[in-house]
Amino acid sequence: MKRIPARQLVTLWQHARAAQLDLYSAAAIEGLQRLAAWPPGATSEQGSQALESLRALTVQAREAPRGYQRVSTSVTAPIRAGFPSIADDLRTLIKGARKELMVVGFDFGEQAFASALHEAARRGIAVTVVGDRNMAGIGHLAAFWPSDITGPAVYVGVEPDLGRVFRVHAKTVVADRMRALVGSANFTAGGLRNNLEFALLVEGPCAQELVQLVDDHVARGYLVPLRRAGSAGAGGG
Repeated sequence: MKRIPARQLVTLWQHARAAQLDLYSAAAIEGLQRLAAWPPGATSEQGSQALESLRALTVQAREAPRGYQRVSTSVTAPIRAGFPSIADDLRTLIKGARKELMVVGFDFGEQAFASALHEAARRGIAVTVVGDRNMAGIGHLAAFWPSDITGPAVYVGVEPDLGRVFRVHAKTVVADRMRALVGSANFTAGGLRNNLEFALLVEGPCAQELVQLVDDHVARGYLVPLRRAGSAGAGGG
């Protein structure tokens, strides 16, 4: 019987973790089959073996020393060479959030990404979005947020003192201050479907540090609510 490759098993485990799937439940394999990383056409025997491997990875993670961080790679690329796509990792990360999501981006425009944020908000997830004040995408994301669900807290950058240029150019999504995807891709069709982009999915203390860094910029006035900075306009960079 053909075994599921090790890299694919690790990717599947990461998706299961992000979705907070109980690998010890009777419906574990059915839950795994709903994840994007599940190998197409996997047999029931392969599924049982995969489940045992994922449980072993879970035990290893639980016994890891405090401060331990797990990192994996995802890509947007014509040839992914076994790596998960950034879009799949983002979808799983957002779907697995239980309390809060922080999104920091330079440009927004991919409807599937916006829809995933809308669905998270419908589940009661507190969404915070940070964007560049010179880019239209952040304004559109806020303006076209469905009126029947709680809107996100939206922040944009300002020009600091001394005439320095300050652009919000980071691209990251943090779920529950525990898991973060950080990479080069804008949240646009190009970044999530067409370009060559790299990202790292990280589980560990650095996710909390990213949220704290944004909080510090808000506290010091480098990031302000969208309504105070005026509407976002077109820009580049």
